[in-house]
Amino acid sequence: ERIMKAQAMGDNRAFEYMKGRKIMEINPRHPVIEKLNGMVSANEDDAEAKAMAELLFDTALMTSGFQPEDLNKFADRIYASMALGASGSAAAPKSDDGGSERVDAEIV
Repeated sequence: ERIMKAQAMGDNRAFEYMKGRKIMEINPRHPVIEKLNGMVSANEDDAEAKAMAELLFDTALMTSGFQPEDLNKFADRIYASMALGASGSAAAPKSDDGGSERVDAEIV
């Protein structure tokens, strides 16, 4: 797809013709899809569900040999997913230390 895009040399019609259609098959009984469905059923405008669906689509692209349109946004979604796994919430990571503490540096 990247090679075809480069060879089209700015002619979007030629690129669209050569590109074809991508088909994504979804297993409705997969735990990720069931979770996503539950999130959307509870709130159609759930930002976390949207991010999860976009990440699902981008990873499906990559496993099929394609590249996501915007790699920076893809990386941001990966980092957000990692933060979610680490903190248990999509919100800002929690700090359990109750505040900062002054520490004297040891000079060796």
